[in-house]
Amino acid sequence: MSWWILTVLLAGMANGQNKPDPFDCSGLQEGVVWWGCRAFGECRGGEHIQTDCPDGMAYNQQSGCTEVNNAPPPCNFDRTNECQNLGEIILRKPEQDSGSDPPCTYFYTCNYGYFAGHQKCPSGLVYYEEEQGCRDPTTIPPPCGTLNNYNSY
Repeated sequence: MSWWILTVLLAGMANGQNKPDPFDCSGLQEGVVWWGCRAFGECRGGEHIQTDCPDGMAYNQQSGCTEVNNAPPPCNFDRTNECQNLGEIILRKPEQDSGSDPPCTYFYTCNYGYFAGHQKCPSGLVYYEEEQGCRDPTTIPPPCGTLNNYNSY
């Protein structure tokens, strides 16, 4: 019996350690503080509120959630067909048309045939598909980077 109680206590402690801290709005202005193609976060009254756009809609900084074709690039691209063609894998791919941002600033995620949306690399970085991560563009080959004399092994 004591073994069972110890197991429950340890599982509860581990579970509590894995919970992410809530978004901290301390010192931030009221309004939208982050956004992605399918969701955005606001600080209101010191509290963080996340809004997910309904299916078939994307976030537009001027109008909020809107029809996908009314959103700016790359959020106006629905990659459902591309993801379905990839099949049962998880893969992230660079988005060549990133609107006013440099190519490959955004990437999209396919999750077992489902288009999971676009994400943006941190400032100054571009998405490198081979390593499935954001990198300095001077360290990776075209079309997303500027590295010359790249040899793929």
